[in-house]
Amino acid sequence: MLQGKTGRVFEVIGRDLIGEILYFPIWWYSKGVLQFTQIAWGKVMWLWGSLGLRILIKSYFKPMFGDRSFWGRSISIVMRTIELVFNLAIISVWAGLMISILLIWLALPAIAVWQLIIPTNI
Repeated sequence: MLQGKTGRVFEVIGRDLIGEILYFPIWWYSKGVLQFTQIAWGKVMWLWGSLGLRILIKSYFKPMFGDRSFWGRSISIVMRTIELVFNLAIISVWAGLMISILLIWLALPAIAVWQLIIPTNI
């Protein structure tokens, strides 16, 4: 048996290590998911802002380049509709990617444990 300070050091290191291993799943599925969700939402909102969707929606029926004629307004609505559809498609793909990464995040520890219990022979 180790005596004195050396034994205490190993005891503390072992207890911390075991505590961290046991706490890991709790963190992964609580604080980890929350942090990841906040980061993913921030990235989606950053893309929303960089594409200027709020400004596009706000100025949807205003004529482009100040052309207030019938054709100017018609072309403005058509162009803004095309831009809006394209930008919403980009946002949808990006949000879908973030959701896919979140689902992978949630499944990763279960897959790792499964692979430890039932290894595949390749």
